[in-house]
Amino acid sequence: MTKLLNTPEHLLLGRQIHGFHDDFYSFTAGALWTLSTDIDGAAAVQDAAGGKVSISSAVATAGNEGAYLANTKESFLFADDKPLVCEALLDYTEAATNQANVIVGLMDAVGVTALGNDGAGPKASYSGAVFYKADGETVWRCESSVATAQVTTVTASTAGGAAAQRLRIEFQPVTSSDGEVKFFIDDILVAKHNITFTSATEMQMVLGVKDGGAAAQETILADYATCYQVR
Repeated sequence: MTKLLNTPEHLLLGRQIHGFHDDFYSFTAGALWTLSTDIDGAAAVQDAAGGKVSISSAVATAGNEGAYLANTKESFLFADDKPLVCEALLDYTEAATNQANVIVGLMDAVGVTALGNDGAGPKASYSGAVFYKADGETVWRCESSVATAQVTTVTASTAGGAAAQRLRIEFQPVTSSDGEVKFFIDDILVAKHNITFTSATEMQMVLGVKDGGAAAQETILADYATCYQVR
């Protein structure tokens, strides 16, 4: 009698979720990630234990120039029965004091307008949830957004510095139309938002930086980026 193979549990789990984990051993534009920049921003993998990618704004800049590394396709969505977790390990030191604009998280239609000029923060309409740091400030903000319905929390957590920070976003649907978005910094809950997601659109993970009015090149370093969701 022929016996069916016992399917390993991790393979069964793999059928139920989708996503990625990237340690940034390599970067090929247009594969998992696509780079959007003003002028000559750049992304490059580094010689670093565990892998690391640098994302930099323009070298010679008039200010308000950005660089954004985002998933090439929008593969994630706020939806019923589809919990999600998104996380990155990030560090940076500002070239011009308090002038860097930084964004990490999920957003649809990522491009050079993902962050507004002069510390304006994320664009006024998008589906997503992000950590961001604004020009002129020193702490992380958390924002969830479905179109123009946006909720923003100013945290007490200093953004950047010598130590890397683990930034995690969790989405949990509560009903067929509403859900919770939680934000964690180094595994500590710093914000929780309630959202209505019925009109949400597909999203991509984004890691980005934009220099401020001081016109100095700004660079962030990501050790890894990961995002998984129930199918």
